[in-house]
Amino acid sequence: MKKFFSLVAASALALAGTTAASALPTETSFADAGLQEIGSYFGKISWSIDGSSDAYHVVGDAQPIQVEKPAGATVREAIFISGDGGNRNSNNHPPQDLTLNGESVVFTHWARITSGDMFQTYYGDVTDIVKATIDEHVAGTFDLAFDQGDDSDGDYVEGGALIVIFDDPSAPLSSIYLNAGTSLSSGDTFTLDFPALTAENLANDIVMSVGSSNSYQWNAWQQSSEVKINGDYLTTVAGGCDESIEFENSQECGPHGYNTIGGVGNTPSVPGYVDSEIVSYSSAYDGELYLLNSFLAEGDTSMEVYTRNPSNDDNLYFAGIYMRGVLPTATYCDDHHDECFPNDSSSDLASTGAEGVDTMTLLGGGLLLAGVAVVAYRVISRRKSKDDSAE
Repeated sequence: MKKFFSLVAASALALAGTTAASALPTETSFADAGLQEIGSYFGKISWSIDGSSDAYHVVGDAQPIQVEKPAGATVREAIFISGDGGNRNSNNHPPQDLTLNGESVVFTHWARITSGDMFQTYYGDVTDIVKATIDEHVAGTFDLAFDQGDDSDGDYVEGGALIVIFDDPSAPLSSIYLNAGTSLSSGDTFTLDFPALTAENLANDIVMSVGSSNSYQWNAWQQSSEVKINGDYLTTVAGGCDESIEFENSQECGPHGYNTIGGVGNTPSVPGYVDSEIVSYSSAYDGELYLLNSFLAEGDTSMEVYTRNPSNDDNLYFAGIYMRGVLPTATYCDDHHDECFPNDSSSDLASTGAEGVDTMTLLGGGLLLAGVAVVAYRVISRRKSKDDSAE
C-alpha cells in the first residue's frame, strides 16, 4: 500500500507546488567578479526600480526614493544597492549610516575591484524594512525616505537604489533576473540563458535596467559607458547623475550625487549606437532603461551582455532584466505553482501561463491521478478483506 500513498502524496504535491524563495548569494564578498546574479524571480511578477543620491551627503537630511506599485501587488522581495566613487573606503567595512523608511540599511554583500579606481558596490535584503509600508500603501507612485548619511564611517557612497519585486496578479507569467557588482571598466560580460524564444515571447516587452555610480556628463566631463547585447550596441552613453536631487533641481550635481539607474519615471527605449551625446545634460537622452526585443530573435536561448567604460572612471553596479511572458522552462509552473499563482484563486488555476502551460489541464491530471490511486486502494482493500474472511 505504500506505493498508493506515495502516489497520492505526489499528486497533492503537484497540485500545491512549492515556493522557491529567491535569496542573495551564499558568498558575500566578490573581488573582480563583474556583475553577478543576485536574484532570479518567476511567476506573476513585476518590479519597481528607483535611485536617489545627495551630493551634500548630510546626515539626517533624507531625500525621496520612489516606489511604483501596481494595483493589488504585494512585495515578494526588496533589495537595496549602493555604489561608491572608488578609492574611498579605507575602513574595510560596508556603509553603516544609511537609512531607508526610517530604519538602518544592513549591507550583507560587498563587491569590489582591486585595481584602478577600486570601485565598490554594496547590497542587502531590505524586505523587512519596506514590505509592510508598501503592501499597505495604495497603488501608484509614492516616496519612501532615504537618508544617505555622511562620510563619518568612511563609505563615501553615491546614493543608492531600491529594487522591489512584486507578486502581481495582473502581470503575465514572467522572469526577472538581477545582477549586481562591479563591472571592469576595460570590458566585462555576463550571459543569461533561457528557453528558446518564440514569436509570442518577442511580442512582449523585454526590458533591461542599468545602474551606474561615479558617472558625470557635463561640458568637458564625458563619463559614460557602453552596453552591447549579443555583440550589437545598445547604447554608448549610459551614465550620468539622473538620480541626484541636485540634478533634479539645477541639472548639475557633484561628488556623492553621481548615481543613475533605469526605473521609475523612465520610458524603455532603444538608443542604439550614438557617437556622442549632445551636452545639455538632459536625462531624456538616456534613462538607462532599455527595450531589448530588437536585439533578440526567435529561437535565441541566451543573451550576452557586454559593458565597457571608455573613461575608466564609472562604476556599472547593476543590470536587471525583466522578461515578460517568459519562464525559465516550459513546465516551470508544474513544480512551482505558488510562484506562478501566488493568490491561488480559481481564476489563476483556470488561466494559461507562459509557454502555453494550461494549469487547468495540470490540475485535472493531478485529480485524476489521485482518484485512480484512491479507487485502486479501495479495490485492493476489499479483496484483502475477502481473503482474510475466507481463512
